[in-house]
Amino acid sequence: MGKQRALSRVFFSWHRGRERDSALVSSCLSRFLGSFKSCEREFWSERLHAQTRPPIASKRPFLKEAHGIKWNDPYHWMSSPSEKAHLTEHVRRENRYADVIMADTLPLQHRLVQEMEGRISAELVTPPERWGSWLYYSKVPEGAEFPVYCRRRAEGCDVKGFMSTHEEILLDQNAIAREFGYAHVGMCKLSADHKLLAYTVDKNGCEEFTLFVKDLSSGQVLAQHTVEGVVSVEWAQSEPSLFYTVADNLMRPFKVYCRSLDSSTGSKLVLQENDDSRFVDVARTKDWRYLTLNVNSKTSSEVHLVDARNPGGKVRIVEPRRSEVEYFVEHHDGFLYILTNSGLSPNYRLVRCPVSTPGSDHWEEVIRVEEDMAIVDMDVFHKHLVLYQRKAGLPRVQILDLPHNETCNERRGRELSLPQQVCSILPGVNQDFFSPSIRLTINSPLMPEATFDYDLRTGESTFLQQNQYVLQPNTQNSRSLVERSESRPPNTNCVWRDLSSLYVCKQAIVTSSDGVHVPLTIFHSRNVVKEGTSPALLLGYGAYGQILETEWCSDRLSLLDRGWVLAFAHVRGGGELGREWHHAGRLTKKCNSFQDFIASANYLVEHGYAHPSKLAAWGISAGGLLVAATINMVPDLFCAAILEVPFVDVCNTMLDPTLPLTVADYDEWGNPEDPTYFNYIREYSPYDTLKERTAYPALLVLASLNDTRVGYWEAAKLVAKIRDLAIVGEDKPVILKTSMNTGHFGEKGRYQHLISTALQYAFLMKMMDN
Repeated sequence: MGKQRALSRVFFSWHRGRERDSALVSSCLSRFLGSFKSCEREFWSERLHAQTRPPIASKRPFLKEAHGIKWNDPYHWMSSPSEKAHLTEHVRRENRYADVIMADTLPLQHRLVQEMEGRISAELVTPPERWGSWLYYSKVPEGAEFPVYCRRRAEGCDVKGFMSTHEEILLDQNAIAREFGYAHVGMCKLSADHKLLAYTVDKNGCEEFTLFVKDLSSGQVLAQHTVEGVVSVEWAQSEPSLFYTVADNLMRPFKVYCRSLDSSTGSKLVLQENDDSRFVDVARTKDWRYLTLNVNSKTSSEVHLVDARNPGGKVRIVEPRRSEVEYFVEHHDGFLYILTNSGLSPNYRLVRCPVSTPGSDHWEEVIRVEEDMAIVDMDVFHKHLVLYQRKAGLPRVQILDLPHNETCNERRGRELSLPQQVCSILPGVNQDFFSPSIRLTINSPLMPEATFDYDLRTGESTFLQQNQYVLQPNTQNSRSLVERSESRPPNTNCVWRDLSSLYVCKQAIVTSSDGVHVPLTIFHSRNVVKEGTSPALLLGYGAYGQILETEWCSDRLSLLDRGWVLAFAHVRGGGELGREWHHAGRLTKKCNSFQDFIASANYLVEHGYAHPSKLAAWGISAGGLLVAATINMVPDLFCAAILEVPFVDVCNTMLDPTLPLTVADYDEWGNPEDPTYFNYIREYSPYDTLKERTAYPALLVLASLNDTRVGYWEAAKLVAKIRDLAIVGEDKPVILKTSMNTGHFGEKGRYQHLISTALQYAFLMKMMDN
């Protein structure tokens, strides 16, 4: 951390120097201006303040037409590849304007970075996890941005035996970052004999991954097996054969290849998918018996099996694809265990069938699922099957004994006992099929990550590690929490530590416009009094059936300790309440998401959690669409909003099938070539529904130049059009800030993201002061 602290000091000292220089220049000018003539005074005043004027994007008439409707898109040029150089220069001007507008918050940003950095442990080491004759773990060295993946021989089960063996470094993500200037490791897959490591690297944030194969005995990367454009990868069991998928020019993985490392014949095509709405993925069953070649769309699946002991053998289909039917496959003792939504319920159910007769005619129910319970995922071990579920939006874990010899009605699993406040469960690596225990990490907004092993036979939990936070005095705020990562000796007496003495986390139910009950998670300091005076930030996503996780995030303490209330709106379109909840917020039901978000915002004000003029909103990607559409519907609902890599030019993007994700996203948003979907999308697409002469909230819009999921031009177009049509005042600026070297997911390092987070928090605080 020492090096990173030094870099932070240098960075912010430079900015403080610029501030002092600006103040000095302003002071000198004010003394000299008094002796100038009026025209000279106006000239210098304009020069001094010109940099505070937002850049003006050029407007170029561009007529579009669909389904008999014509409209002009004056900023269409921004999405043209031939105009990238012009748009890049424009966003650079926008970045300079953003720096000027936020210059008065630099001291605050500095303090925020120091606070958040101070909560990060200088060094982290995960508890080792056994797989075969090895113990695997990761560590983040002091001051490093990225993890280092390591292993040691499992000479003994105790800590002393573990530490006495030689450490092997499998992969150092910091070294990758130094080599390429950016580091995003997509996949790491070990061969069955633990001698080879296949991994993929995104070198610039564009999500274009390169496959590397490393010989762990020599430590050398096998250059002859490097492949560009790889998305997923998996090893066969018997010989050193590697299955991998490659993407087309729209970044859709569509081919599966098999490559024998013992042969010089190159790669063999195994499967090709020509439907542009589907993408292929390669995986394997936990017991290394089969490779699964998965062909998926957003709403349907098709799985092909390859014998992992005979990678050149026949490819067998499990069940042919059917519209709106999804299924996912594992294997145990001659049976396929399948999660599928086929049947009357929209949620997943667990079925099984013999491998010899895999079709749906032979699927039999394994266990009945309660109506209010949604299965999310499963894991299979030699003697047990683990179901990850959600009930009332909260996670649950159910354990089933194997082999399965009972009828469905007799089948009963046992539920893993968890602390009441747990909101998130993250499985460990759990690669050892024969392990009698499962590794889990749990957390909540109040509880830092706690890692433990659960014995699948006895039901006994062994506590391993939890990040501890120590209360310390702070001159700026009433308190400060400093993180200390603490690994204790294995202890079967699990005592989960949380911060409930300092903060409050509540689950509320909000009634939406159509009477539907929407979950809302509210998080605040115990010092906050519900008198309607607090600033509040409402977060939302609501798309693709993804769950808006209310997990532990130490950065948020910088808002909470300043009296902010944080709220997470679990709107329709997400997956918190199962697949039906997702379906209720997609396609021609998308506007339900916006109504849910509006109702959640009103709830915070009506119940005294937020002052009506101190309410802000935040959304990322499709969550940016949620917030932007809500703002268009009720422009005075929020004082400020942050749109991070927002999907806001929905209609134009979905009309362009040459863009990555467009065709695959028809299942979520609809294909606007159909007039029904076109008209519906046009009703809410934020870029198309901006209102003239309307006062919008202050906006901080964040984009990434290398974003291949949401083009950075979408943010630029939205900002340009708002400034052109709406009422934008100095107290409610519209700011565009573009990262020039990252992709959709931003900075990946432990410390790198703090700069952006501090900017966002400072923006919110500044707007509340305004």
